[in-house]
Amino acid sequence: MKKLAFYSKQVSKSISKKLASLEITYSDIAIQLFFVIVVIALLFNINTAFTKGQDNIRRIQEEEQRLDDIYAENKKASRVRKIFQLS
Repeated sequence: MKKLAFYSKQVSKSISKKLASLEITYSDIAIQLFFVIVVIALLFNINTAFTKGQDNIRRIQEEEQRLDDIYAENKKASRVRKIFQLS
């Protein structure tokens, strides 16, 4: 147990020394924060574009179905017209 406490103290000292030697400034933090905000904004835009794309695909499929229905109705109307023209 004493060895574990000793090693944990050594590790914490080592980490604190490494962090102290990094010399992080407020401008570094601000730049990193800016990049994080940019990444979040881009992810939001990607999600929005994906959702709009799915909505567009759904609308296109609905329009294709309507068009197929109109073609079928037109075929029926053409047959009826031919029958009445022959009479």
